[in-house]
Amino acid sequence: MDGEKYNKLLNSIRSKNLVVFVGAGISRNLKNTYKDNMPSWNELLRKVADQFNLLKSIDFGRGPKDILNQLSDNMTEIDEAKFKKRLDLIFNVDDENFEDKDIYSICNLISLLSSNRIVTTNYDDLFKKFFFRKGLDVTEYTYNDLSLLNRYPESDKGEYVVKIHGTYDKTAILFERDYQTLYYSNITTNSDSRDLKDFLEYIIRGKHILFLGYGLGDDEINNFFFEHLSKYNFQSENIHFVGTKKPNISAKFKLNFIQIENDPKNILNNIIKKLDEIYSDATKDDAENIRAIWTSLLGNIEKLTEDKVEETIKLISTFINTKTTLTNVPELGAALTLLDKFLFSFKKIQSN
Repeated sequence: MDGEKYNKLLNSIRSKNLVVFVGAGISRNLKNTYKDNMPSWNELLRKVADQFNLLKSIDFGRGPKDILNQLSDNMTEIDEAKFKKRLDLIFNVDDENFEDKDIYSICNLISLLSSNRIVTTNYDDLFKKFFFRKGLDVTEYTYNDLSLLNRYPESDKGEYVVKIHGTYDKTAILFERDYQTLYYSNITTNSDSRDLKDFLEYIIRGKHILFLGYGLGDDEINNFFFEHLSKYNFQSENIHFVGTKKPNISAKFKLNFIQIENDPKNILNNIIKKLDEIYSDATKDDAENIRAIWTSLLGNIEKLTEDKVEETIKLISTFINTKTTLTNVPELGAALTLLDKFLFSFKKIQSN
């Protein structure tokens, strides 16, 4: 890992200037409401072929784009619309997933690293349900309503999840015809295509980007991000990629490659460990400061005197307000317990 590039990543987290791009690898361990595992891209295309009796007609040994072309040659637009109606059966995330500490942890770390600015090509509703459970008001957009987000100035864009390939309804970009319409239409006549490109250009020009769960094999994403970077005066060093091996495009572009152990059985856990390490490095100074506050709190409350009351109240307020953004300091519940002890001690002082 390049030290200078890594420091840039840490600074982008501290300044809330990082956008996390989430790929299918993050959803592989999820179960839908029918308790089935989320399919890989190749498994999803096999489901399409199976429904329309095309398994013997499709060569699945080829690349994803080639398989899509084969399906399009054998299916009508009506066939494609019929299959899309079944996507909710496949990608509707079961709420019980969040009882799994790894799934909850990966969502929470992505939320913290990105300051809740997430872009994904996944169809599932993982982050929508995660933010609902946390009581956070994070707006979800798809490619066909990005004009709303694009109109806001930077200061008003707020927190968002952008599903650039739609979700498990009629908006899903799944078949070759969908990709052609979204990525290759004339932007003067296709507003969805124009709005998506405007949004991605905004990300490219002003943000750091962290890819998670991607093999960077998506032709359209690669084409936009890596073949046309020169148009936007963008530094490719601002793109960071977490994976088991360097993507092929690393030979051409200076990505910040962050390696994790190649252990298929523990891949999600390995990603969590790496993200936790990154977040800990980015918030190290904050954490040390909070630990110092925590130590002062312990000392003040154990031997509370009248002249220490106001100082202690300020320390508790600072701790509680800062704790909401950190994962590597004592739990908020412990702070509230301390607050109870403080109030007990304070009442004793008042009664004397």
